[in-house]
Amino acid sequence: MDAKVTILHAKPWSMVDEVTKQERSGVSVQYILSDSLAPNVDADTGELGYAVTKESISVEAAKALVEVPGLYDAEMVLRGKSGKNVLVLGTLKFAGK
Repeated sequence: MDAKVTILHAKPWSMVDEVTKQERSGVSVQYILSDSLAPNVDADTGELGYAVTKESISVEAAKALVEVPGLYDAEMVLRGKSGKNVLVLGTLKFAGK
């Protein structure tokens, strides 16, 4: 599934896995599934604005982050996580500010 996302924040991370002792790294990103910051109201729930999603992407995938904050074309990928299917960021392509 293709989507427009606004990436608001990106922060590289690295850690040593306590079990395997191997170093792991990635980039934590925070984004909204929208290409607009216009006021948003959900008439059914009363929610205002946009919920921010946080997830980690690979260092390789993060090379596509040209400007942050910025608008990106994202391929959303369905993955199993904690026994549920969830959409996560796949490939990213910078689409402007």
